[in-house]
Amino acid sequence: MLMGNFRLQHLYLLAGWVAVAGCLVLGGMLFFVSLKDYRRYSQGLEEFDRFRLALLAANSVSAERGPANSLMGANPQMTPEFYRQLTNRRAHTDQAIAALEAAYAKDSSRFEKDQEAVAHLREELAEGRKAVDAVVATAMTDRQGKQLAGAINSMFRAADAATDVADRLGQTIVSVYPQVSTEIVMANNCGRLREQAGRFGSYVVMMLTATSGADTELSLMLANTAGRIEVLRELIAGYGSAYLADPAVSEMLRDVDQAYFDTALPYAWSVALKAIKEPATMTTGEFTTNYVPGMLPVEHLRDLIIERLAARITVSRDNDALLLGSSAALTLLVTTLLVVISAAMRRFLFQPLLSAKDQIIQIAHGDLAEPPLPRSFSREIRDMFEGLQVLRESQRKRTALESERDRLTARLKMLSETDSLTGLLNRRAIDGIGAQAIAEAARTREPVAFLLMDIDHFKAINDTHGHGVGDLVLQRVGETLRKEVRSIDVVARFGGEEFVVLVRSASADGGRQLAEKLRLALAAMVVSPDHADLRITASFGVALWGPGIESWAALVEQADRQLYRAKNLGRNRVCTLEDETGDENSEPTASKRKAI
Repeated sequence: MLMGNFRLQHLYLLAGWVAVAGCLVLGGMLFFVSLKDYRRYSQGLEEFDRFRLALLAANSVSAERGPANSLMGANPQMTPEFYRQLTNRRAHTDQAIAALEAAYAKDSSRFEKDQEAVAHLREELAEGRKAVDAVVATAMTDRQGKQLAGAINSMFRAADAATDVADRLGQTIVSVYPQVSTEIVMANNCGRLREQAGRFGSYVVMMLTATSGADTELSLMLANTAGRIEVLRELIAGYGSAYLADPAVSEMLRDVDQAYFDTALPYAWSVALKAIKEPATMTTGEFTTNYVPGMLPVEHLRDLIIERLAARITVSRDNDALLLGSSAALTLLVTTLLVVISAAMRRFLFQPLLSAKDQIIQIAHGDLAEPPLPRSFSREIRDMFEGLQVLRESQRKRTALESERDRLTARLKMLSETDSLTGLLNRRAIDGIGAQAIAEAARTREPVAFLLMDIDHFKAINDTHGHGVGDLVLQRVGETLRKEVRSIDVVARFGGEEFVVLVRSASADGGRQLAEKLRLALAAMVVSPDHADLRITASFGVALWGPGIESWAALVEQADRQLYRAKNLGRNRVCTLEDETGDENSEPTASKRKAI
């Protein structure tokens, strides 16, 4: 009996110490997880502050173009006022960049690449300002639209460099804190919308200062910028749906639509269209004064998103600080109680702790199912299991956020590789697929044919019927090509009115036959019932991978040469290397290609 009692005492003591050890392990895990999260969110606030400063610097660089454009095209009597505005804006930009550099200087060894990006921003900004000052130093009567356009383009490069800095910081934050990816992307898109809106205004300024009217290239850049603005508008509206419960964000989105998209943008379009038709009578200063205020709500929306994001990260950090102290206090309390009343621990603590250990292991292995609770345990242990439920719920939310991040990443990747007008793959996507196909063909010796197609006289279609019909033609061409090829063939819009088809397991004759089939299908295609008389033709250049073609670029170059030969021989035809003759028109010179 004595031996039995002695052993039982030791057994209880051992059980008590095991229970204490389990509690310490659990409390330590909670403590260090909370400590890690607290440090992570504290560091996140520093990262976010750099991101905020980068956005402000990018916005300031963009905003500097307004007074610069006004000063470069100002009447003499307005020059002092615009010079004062530009001086103030430059000082503001320098302060914003200096603040960003100071934030990096706190830990320069970690941000060497980012500091190089900021240095590049400084260089591009200096070049842009130099170009602006050169225009201002030129007499008003000697200033040329080309010179002013060059200065504006220099400032564009500075804005691109600033945007790159903000993008790098945004990507860093999202990679570490995926749960704030929506706010980061939305804030970035607001900055991009502000930049593209500023560029749209700058293109209008170029039109106003053009000596012989706005040229086609400038009009195309204006249209492309308007397209990017509309895409950003849709992205911001989509991401903004996550904030529908926030009246301030919803109200600010309405302000952006009313001030910019309903007022400032139509005004800029009207000025641009008038400048296309006749010599401009409006000064750049007058246009800038009327246009720039419409962009302010975009900046306000960006600032509001930044404010909300900062508050969210701060709350998370403070909650982790609270959880840190709570877990430490609870662990000490439970451990003390276990030591004092170890005899009572077997039923009310020891078994629940073993269950808790199992649950921690399950959570660590990704099993987030709710297990049944033990039937009897102390109040402290109940709190511990509730803490496990909180941890399990937190893991569920984190998994959901990571899944949402992956979905958004996949969506953004798809958008970056798809032509928005036709729905086909774009140049970037087909270049990657083509390079992979060439590498695979080099290994398997399987033939690959490449068809490069160009719509004949497409500019005439735009000039005669308008760009809306031109876009419809591009869409119908894409639909026809996709319908006529096999499911394993790849169709893409290569750029402008050029389309390509990548055909695997196709001989030279097979590639030519497919090109002829597509040529006839396009010739028979009806664009729309409203334009039944509109018929299009297309010229094709066909290239086949084989000896002498070592890369995707070489295959594209061969198809491009055959396409130019098809156009040089009269268009609406298919040309391949196999039927190439030695006539002098088989490889047109650069001047001939331009004429074609």
